[in-house]
Amino acid sequence: MTTSEAGFDFTGLKVSARDAEYIIHSILSHDRVNGEWFKDPDNDLVDRVKKAAYRMGAQPLESQDKDIVEMNSKQKVALMKMKELIEPLANDLSSLGFDWEYMTWKIGVSLPVGRLHVNVNETDLRLFLVTEMDSEQLSYLTSMPWRNLALKNRKSLNILKDELLPVLIKLKELVF
Repeated sequence: MTTSEAGFDFTGLKVSARDAEYIIHSILSHDRVNGEWFKDPDNDLVDRVKKAAYRMGAQPLESQDKDIVEMNSKQKVALMKMKELIEPLANDLSSLGFDWEYMTWKIGVSLPVGRLHVNVNETDLRLFLVTEMDSEQLSYLTSMPWRNLALKNRKSLNILKDELLPVLIKLKELVF
């Protein structure tokens, strides 16, 4: 049976369970709905929790639950597709001063106008931008058809894979 990551083991670390929970709650505080409930408008809550757990030295736990195995398998395939796209651009991104990172199944890019998330689809890329700029202004300044999403400050755009670097450069040059 296949196993997959299901949580983290903090045994033997210098971080107490209380401290680990406090750190993770601090990271997620701006998304708290109530008590232990958090909204995930950018679909990156799992990435943030995993990153915090790894930085504290926690080790991943394995699960044989078929739903967890299937979800992690899909995330690994998506991350592999993302790396195939990004690795050839990594040197250019670094030399141009982009602050970017791999997440569970996408990349995140910090820009002057907001935070960009890039997802790989079968035939194109889906960009999600968290910004105060409205989609009309963004479309005008970039000459691209940005759309407003249901959540405030969320914009989206589909582009071809070879358009990613030029789009990132345009977005980086915007001043808000």
